[in-house]
Amino acid sequence: MPRCILKLSKLSRVYEMGGHSVRALHEVDLQINEGEFVAIVGRSGSGKSSLLNIIGFLDSPSSGRFELEGQDVSVLDAESRAIIRNQRIGFVFQSYNLLSRSNARQNVEVPLIYRGLSTGERSKSVQHALDVVGLSDRSDHSAQQLSGGEQQRVALARALVCDPSIILADEPTGALDSATAHSVMQMLKSFHAAGMTIVLVTHDREVSANAERIVTLSDGQVIGDTADPFMPDDATTNTSVPGDVTAPGHRLGTLSQTDEEHPKNLPHTTKKPAISRSRPLEPVGLTLIAGLRIALASLWNAKMRSALTALGIVIGVAAVITMVAVGRGAQVQVEQQINSLGALVLLIEAAPQEGTGSEDRIVPLTVDDAVAIAEEIRGIAVAAPVVSGGMRAVNGNRNRWTTVVGITLDYLLVREWDIISGRNFSTDELRSHAKVGLIGATVAKRIFGEQDPVGAVIRLDHMPIQIVGRLAEKGQSPNGYDQDNVMLVPMPTAKLRLLGTQYRANRHAVRYILAKVTSDAEMLTAQEEIKKLIIERKQRRSANVVIQSLGAIFAAKTEASRSIAILLAAVASVSLVVGGISIMNIMLVSVTERTREIGLRLALGARPRDIRAQFLTEAVVLALIGGAIGILIGIGLATGIGTIADWPIIIEPFAVILAASFSGLVGIVFGYFPARRAAQLDPIEALRSE
Repeated sequence: MPRCILKLSKLSRVYEMGGHSVRALHEVDLQINEGEFVAIVGRSGSGKSSLLNIIGFLDSPSSGRFELEGQDVSVLDAESRAIIRNQRIGFVFQSYNLLSRSNARQNVEVPLIYRGLSTGERSKSVQHALDVVGLSDRSDHSAQQLSGGEQQRVALARALVCDPSIILADEPTGALDSATAHSVMQMLKSFHAAGMTIVLVTHDREVSANAERIVTLSDGQVIGDTADPFMPDDATTNTSVPGDVTAPGHRLGTLSQTDEEHPKNLPHTTKKPAISRSRPLEPVGLTLIAGLRIALASLWNAKMRSALTALGIVIGVAAVITMVAVGRGAQVQVEQQINSLGALVLLIEAAPQEGTGSEDRIVPLTVDDAVAIAEEIRGIAVAAPVVSGGMRAVNGNRNRWTTVVGITLDYLLVREWDIISGRNFSTDELRSHAKVGLIGATVAKRIFGEQDPVGAVIRLDHMPIQIVGRLAEKGQSPNGYDQDNVMLVPMPTAKLRLLGTQYRANRHAVRYILAKVTSDAEMLTAQEEIKKLIIERKQRRSANVVIQSLGAIFAAKTEASRSIAILLAAVASVSLVVGGISIMNIMLVSVTERTREIGLRLALGARPRDIRAQFLTEAVVLALIGGAIGILIGIGLATGIGTIADWPIIIEPFAVILAASFSGLVGIVFGYFPARRAAQLDPIEALRSE
């Protein structure tokens, strides 16, 4: 005795519409055995579609009992119904419901994607299904390139590919001409002859005549169930169609070998025994790789829209990378400038007594004060007195205004300044007011070009000075001063021969003193003791000094540049948020445009979580692609800015990883709502969408 595959007992379906209850099905009793070919007929509004939706697990009954292969499935959640649709049901729709931009092979593959099968397993099954319907040679053609008959055959292959327990065909010939309809019915009959259970919904009498059993519905109730008890055993293998049941003006013809609407080699299958036991449901799910492929295909199909959508992410990430790289470069440059001044250096200057502000009352510092600071203050490694003034350096017809600095031998130690060519001053040269000097890189380049200046004689104003050494390049100071635009001369030479008018009143006076501290821990104590020492040495109430830590000054500038960089990066990040909003808007539009596709995927076995994952993956992939492009553009912009402005650019891997991660996070956050909305679509309503 044939096994019962579907059984409905007192099954009803009531819809609530506008505050009113609409009864679509009323206490339907129906049993379908394995291997049967059943046609459900009735006029529009009779309840055929509602019954088909329940049998196909697209809907649930309001009351009654529904059994599948002996198990009560009356009340199931959306995920359980999706699993059954994927592994037990094969759908054939009147309007084909193919993905228009996918080829035949990809359309047949859709239900297998949600089975979690490998690419190889899917490919083998798809090829077999296409062979069965005679479309192997058209597998790479898109749905738009196939005729109506070929599209319906693709739909048949898609219904077969998961080896379902039952095929549900909803008006499968409704959109076809009579000859093509005949070929489709021949296929369904051959599938039935092979032992497959088929339920056909139609209002066409000539189509229903192909079934071995006809169930008639009216007003949601079964009013007729006619199966011919005297049908011979081999009737199910009879593929002929009675010629006397054709509609007026139409006649189903025989298969034509020359008509491209018809399969050239209709599969000849032999009847096999009906399945004698229930197959266990297998786990299903969208794999990550399959989800990525679907996402990339969807984005590629809408290339221009995807590009414009990703533009916000591209701009945001590029701006962040550029700002962070430039800001980090600025920090590095400031650090280099601080180091160029000499680490742990105190700048000591004479100042008016606190509260007076009078320049006349300033007690100047002297060379002896520098010596006392170095000898008496704990934590001071060396101290160097400095005098300075502006003069013009002349070499032949070349000249440059520069700063002349009078120094002692300790000055280069404090500044950690190297001589790359020549030598330093000797002790005798310092004592004898020798007319010698050390030339800075900027002055040397300006008045000597590529020539080595060591040994040459220049004039500072009208005083000849022999160059005995060339200083290493220091670069700009944090306040923009060119440290290499300098001429260093012995302190006595500067005072007596070059800057005498400035120090005529007090030949022992110096402009300031630079003191090098041994460690950070000694910095504050050293400043207090230096101030106390100077006041004691001057023995004047008006004596006062201002002591500044160069490192602290420029560390503050470093912090300021860091704050500016963070602010710029934050402003640039707004573009990422705007890009995320753009992704959300476009994904919402995409959900609306692809409502029918979503309904189809749900009908073919996609779980709501699979749809959610699919659309979320599209949003994340779009954001990551935009992020990758933005990173490349950002690196290019930062490099260009550094080249044009002669500015150091630091592109840290952490910033790149952070930008990429943030772009992915934007995709997740702003893609979740559209993905959730897509997953909540009702498959029945979605399939009706145009």
